[in-house]
Amino acid sequence: MRWPTLCALHCSGCWIRCGLSKSCLPIKSMAGVMDKNSKIAIIGAGIGGLVAADALKAKGYKDIVIYEALDRIGGKLRSVERDGYHYEMGGVFIPETFTSVKALMKRHRYSLTEKMPLSAAIYFDGSQHTNFNYGRNKYGFTRLLRDLFGLYKLVRKDASLDAANHYHVPQSQYQSLEQMLSSSLPYTVAPFLTGMGYGYTDRTPAFYQLKLIKRVLGFAAALEINSNLGLSLPVTYYAKGGYQAFAEKIAKLFTVHINTPVISLQRGQGGGSITLKTSRSDEKYDVVIVAVTPKAALKFMDFDAADKALYLNTRSFYFHSSLFYAQGLPSDKMLFFPEALKNGNIGQVSCLVNWHPEHTLFSAYQLNDGSVDANNMNDLLVQRVTELGGRIIDITMQEVFDYFPHYSPRGMQTLSPYSKLETMQGKGNTYFVGGFLAGESVNDVVRFSGELVERYF
Repeated sequence: MRWPTLCALHCSGCWIRCGLSKSCLPIKSMAGVMDKNSKIAIIGAGIGGLVAADALKAKGYKDIVIYEALDRIGGKLRSVERDGYHYEMGGVFIPETFTSVKALMKRHRYSLTEKMPLSAAIYFDGSQHTNFNYGRNKYGFTRLLRDLFGLYKLVRKDASLDAANHYHVPQSQYQSLEQMLSSSLPYTVAPFLTGMGYGYTDRTPAFYQLKLIKRVLGFAAALEINSNLGLSLPVTYYAKGGYQAFAEKIAKLFTVHINTPVISLQRGQGGGSITLKTSRSDEKYDVVIVAVTPKAALKFMDFDAADKALYLNTRSFYFHSSLFYAQGLPSDKMLFFPEALKNGNIGQVSCLVNWHPEHTLFSAYQLNDGSVDANNMNDLLVQRVTELGGRIIDITMQEVFDYFPHYSPRGMQTLSPYSKLETMQGKGNTYFVGGFLAGESVNDVVRFSGELVERYF
């Protein structure tokens, strides 16, 4: 039997267009099998859970309740206002390729700003270098061009990188992808990946990195052109009023219980109702969609041994985002630091940027695997700022996110995790969305949630 493609599903009246290329991949459609009167709970009010609720509402489901453990909406979408501007602590960019995010915003009549021009530099050995020049000095001109051309061909031709999930990727591909990038991930993209929280180049499977590169290839190219030629090409959109405000706008359409962590979830035998115990009450639901990190899910899910093992074998980083006033820092470029690319330099600042150069407010991003305490993370931030000739006046805000749940290179090879995770969808009337299954690209999280609802409901 031939199942319809994602494009066919979206073009037949789905709530949001996928924006995929011609290489759409087939999925099994199960739309229409769910009772529209089903009582549905969604655990997690990040963008994954909110989009799932929004897609369900568009299909006619009305009894939807969202539970959020934090005291706010948005998850890793976290915006703050300073000096008349919004600064993003978590999700930041909306490049041209984020077609699902832009379509969702358009559907909800939420405005994007004009695209902003940015340039970037590698800070190494006391001075700034363009990414290309740094890579050329490190690898040699011929090798760098060869690697970049090979990378371009791979991300252009590999249709598997277009999908919002990892389910369909043949296990044999993981090894070939590792061989492609394990020796020399080109430094025109590696600093960006680590700077944006996608792990360390000697520790993160190439497949995850390639998926993100596919999403931001044009963004990275514009950054490099601006950096090398001194141009001001527009690079990325920003959400007017902040990314988090957009999440809050969607949340207003639903009943959302914030400050309400889920304590336990018990699924009935033979597809019966699900008992959801929270810090406030016990409720019964027909269907539950889980939109939280693996660490959070392990605290309440009634996993069997096999499913629990899949979650226990994941890794993640703590992504530290700091917003601070400073003097004496360069304010015209995103600065990336190559020494932060290796796992041995846990906690080092990987990216520093002034999003609005007319102000003295800077953002810094650091990765932590839990081995460095908060005080030492701040010491490393101060050390980096001092090295650049600057001085921190005041740290106005800091956020720490459990970020980028993923499998190790060995785990990808030995566990075949994503094909097994797919079998969990619908088991006991529970479904799973979010960054763990889609990758932490906001666009993939949005697409994955919409596709899951289209597929099963």
